[in-house]
Formats: sequence, structure tokens, C-alpha cells
Amino acid sequence: MALSGSVLALTFWPVIRSDTKLVAFTTLAAILALHALLAVGCKLYFFQQPSSIPSPTLLHPTAAQMVKLPGGTNATQHVKSSR
Repeated sequence: MALSGSVLALTFWPVIRSDTKLVAFTTLAAILALHALLAVGCKLYFFQQPSSIPSPTLLHPTAAQMVKLPGGTNATQHVKSSR
């Protein structure tokens, strides 16, 4: 970030050099502050680890998810036999 900030400062310094010292340094400080904000924002957005990993969804029903139907069959057996 220091290298790119110095390139920005050297690029814009000839343009703002003719202003008063206060305006020149304020403009240069604003350019460098916005550059730092953009760099930190990109770093946080693209390179931050997720806080939690979502659990995978179940593809096959477990015993607790099976519904008992009248007649002693469960829902998964009923669906398989009707195909």
C-alpha cells in the first residue's frame, strides 16, 4: 500500500503543487486516505474468512425424518412403491 500510495502522491503532486501549501497537503492527504480506505475495504471484502461454515444438507432422510403412515409403512417406502 505504501508503494502505490507514493505513486499516487508523485503523480498528483505536480498538479496540486501550484496551490497554497494548505490546499496542496489537504488534497494529497485526502487522496492517500481514500486510497487506504479502498485498499482496506477490498482486503476485508475479498480475503476475509467466513465466520461459520454452513452445514451440508441431507440428501437421504434419516430415521427421525421418516413419517409413519397408516398400515405400518413409512413415507419413504410408500413413495418408492408408487413409482
